Amino acid sequence: MSDIPDEMLSKPPKVFAKPEHRRALRLMRMISILHGKGFHGLRFVPRLTGAGAYRFYLFPGCYVDNSGLFYDGDTPHEVLVSHSNTGGEHYFGKIEGNGLSAHKLAIRFIDAFPELMKQSKFTDYAYVGWFSTLLARCEYGVFPMVSDGGDTIDMITLDHKNSGVFPMPPRV
Repeated sequence: MSDIPDEMLSKPPKVFAKPEHRRALRLMRMISILHGKGFHGLRFVPRLTGAGAYRFYLFPGCYVDNSGLFYDGDTPHEVLVSHSNTGGEHYFGKIEGNGLSAHKLAIRFIDAFPELMKQSKFTDYAYVGWFSTLLARCEYGVFPMVSDGGDTIDMITLDHKNSGVFPMPPRV
């Protein structure tokens, strides 16, 4: 357990000060809730733009490339969705989420993206365990961000400083 920060074992997480950080964590919690509802195949790609904005991509795991993280070039656009913090609480171009909890956001996500959810409905306990561990780290003020071609995920603090790495997810 040496790679687990001491803080995670001894203190509860703090509430993030900035709304965009709280929204990012809410989206990650939504993904975890969807995994708990049996959509283990829902994959997540976290990106950070040069301007410091985050963008999350979600897609079914049947389109994951050899990295275990990115979607392949044949991923149909109807099952590849994205959200950026520049969109505020208008999530994925379809969901008005002002004040919604992660649970309510998950239910709206299921309704808004039926084909994505249909293709994400399969069992993948290894990925769900990986994502659960990633989410636990994020609750303590770091976010995952990846670059093309990397073999690890950079963990970035809320003030955009590098805070170590996280392993790539398991492959399907």
